[in-house]
Amino acid sequence: MKLIQYFKERNVQLGIVIFAIITFIAYVVSFRYLPYLYLVADVQFLIGATIGVIFALQKRDPDQSILKCGIIVGIVGGILSSLIMSLYDLLIYMMVFIDFFSWFGFLLTSGIPIGLIIGALISAYYMFKELKGEKEEDDVDEDLFKDLIEK
Repeated sequence: MKLIQYFKERNVQLGIVIFAIITFIAYVVSFRYLPYLYLVADVQFLIGATIGVIFALQKRDPDQSILKCGIIVGIVGGILSSLIMSLYDLLIYMMVFIDFFSWFGFLLTSGIPIGLIIGALISAYYMFKELKGEKEEDDVDEDLFKDLIEK
């Protein structure tokens, strides 16, 4: 029970970390096995963002804003993932720091928009799902009151 409470208290931070780790693992795997996907890194960002945002939204408190949670995980996760992948390339290719910053900027151009879009889309889905659940509960109450009025 304490672990569940820990996840609920730190769902955004854990979602960001999961986003970064999954994206980095996909990046390293694609570096070795799928080199044509390695340079773009869009697929890796999609995988990491989807898993990270879903984790953060599933473990959130009911009083947390769904959209805010998803967008924060998407943007900060995109920045952190770009930084980690740039550091990996710095070590692998023995780049100079100017190359590091240019590669970091290049990865940011896809990391932030993908994180933002995926975070917003998944958040919108969760918001729709939550509103649909509330509407179904309201319909039951209205039917009950209608029956009471008629009798």
